[in-house]
Amino acid sequence: MSKPITILFATTTGNAEDAANTVAAKLKSAGFDSTLVSAANWTAPDVVNLAAEPSTLLVVASTWGEGEPPDDAIPLWDTLKELDGTPLTNIRFSVLALGDRSYEIFCGFGANLDERLEQLGGTRIAARVDSDVDYDGPTQEWTKEVISALSSDLAAR
Repeated sequence: MSKPITILFATTTGNAEDAANTVAAKLKSAGFDSTLVSAANWTAPDVVNLAAEPSTLLVVASTWGEGEPPDDAIPLWDTLKELDGTPLTNIRFSVLALGDRSYEIFCGFGANLDERLEQLGGTRIAARVDSDVDYDGPTQEWTKEVISALSSDLAAR
């Protein structure tokens, strides 16, 4: 049996957690086990430990203010920025970014996190989706793409 998929959410108002729960339910319906983790309870060493063996990391991240991470993700983000090399080569990932188009920097944290995970050696399995305030549709779209990528990978084994 494969390792459960880790769904990491970073949120201020609870929207990213709500979307992450939706993703977990859809994954379960498609036959994939997952574990939900709050960014408040995770640090960069947790990410590196996850990468000790092939793993999948799905990130649902809201942006706060003008492109900033939500408070619960600041310690994780600060540590990810300080990592060197490519310690995440065993990580397959995708990012769902939540934001608000009324701000100048739309989905800035999700975009930055997506880029940083790739810089650290992660392999993107589905394109990042940037979602405005009404995130239900984009969450469904992103989850469908992620499940398709996971299913294709499973079929190739």
